[in-house]
Amino acid sequence: MTAYGYARVSTIDQDLAIQQRALRAAGCQIIRAEKASGSRRDGRTELAHLIHRVSA
Repeated sequence: MTAYGYARVSTIDQDLAIQQRALRAAGCQIIRAEKASGSRRDGRTELAHLIHRVSA
């Protein structure tokens, strides 16, 4: 079974690398990542893609 991960930071100045390394270490083969602010899902295309993928 493929393990998926999602990394997100809220500003373009922040780095996704630490989260991505942790997800790989946890066994995630596919990692979707994006830089998006706020607590809403609007505009988070990578998150929407991942939710669609795992719920299919």
